[in-house]
Amino acid sequence: MRPAIRNLGLAGFGVMRRLRLPNRAYAVLLYHRVVERRENGDSLVPGGSVDLYSFREQMNYVRRCCKVIEIGELCERISNAAPPDDFYVSISFDDGYKTTYDTAVPILQGSGIPSAFFLTTGLVDQTVVPMWDSWPFMISTINTPIELKLRGPLSERYDLRQEAEKRRLMSRLTVVVAQDPDMREDLHGVLAQMAEVECLPRFFINWEEARTLSEMQGITIGAHSVSHGAFGYNGEAMKKEMAASRDILHVRLGREIHFYAYPFGTKRRLKGSLYQEAEKAGFRAAFTALEGYNRPGQNPFLLRRIPILGEEPLDPFITRLRMADFLGHVKNAKCG
Repeated sequence: MRPAIRNLGLAGFGVMRRLRLPNRAYAVLLYHRVVERRENGDSLVPGGSVDLYSFREQMNYVRRCCKVIEIGELCERISNAAPPDDFYVSISFDDGYKTTYDTAVPILQGSGIPSAFFLTTGLVDQTVVPMWDSWPFMISTINTPIELKLRGPLSERYDLRQEAEKRRLMSRLTVVVAQDPDMREDLHGVLAQMAEVECLPRFFINWEEARTLSEMQGITIGAHSVSHGAFGYNGEAMKKEMAASRDILHVRLGREIHFYAYPFGTKRRLKGSLYQEAEKAGFRAAFTALEGYNRPGQNPFLLRRIPILGEEPLDPFITRLRMADFLGHVKNAKCG
């Protein structure tokens, strides 16, 4: 769904929201990248980042209108089956983006808002760069018509002087690679050859920044696997990486790591025993990408979050927060 259409729909829900607002809940917001201003590459992945102005507005709202608590306290309340007596919100960030460290952390610290950062240990110090970051960045630097000569539906001409054509190519890349993961390396090589850039920027925090982050008041560090499934879902690899990512963070940061966030944590991915492995790995709780509120006494290894997307004004954000169970029911059923 296009951002403008999605926001219009959420704004419409805003009228309904004013009629009956839930005033008690356990909600966890899920962010990835917070950027100072949206760059060309950011616009190629819908919902890939939140701009700094929107993030500041959102934090001002939750600080005024909700009770923001540390993620450990929220997990304890849920595990103890304590009914919410307020609208409790915890803030979380996945992956460990440097732009988030540079932009969001000062706002959180200045406002006294606690938050949790789930770090993918293999991305710290940018030992590897996921395709969802490198490909939009490279495409954004190409400003000429190109003709891809690869097998399948990507073999076509794209006029990358136009923003719409950049988005069309990025959208097709995402679909094709999901269907044929073996094409990743070939595609990456072709884009790197065409891109007008000598080296990629540092997308993720380094270990010094991770240590600084872990020492900040109100910041909780959690694990988010080692390789993010090598940027594609692999259930067996995910199981093996749970304890490994926790141990790496423990050694590097000198902190006990109690919480985990599943990469690609949709309903389809969490079938079977994956969530049970998080408990075996020694975590106290684990967070999914399933949308909605959390119930007192529910399984602490299947906690839900509310993904916050880019290009979202304040009113749709409030609607997303206040109608998370309804919106989550629709989205989770669609994701399967």
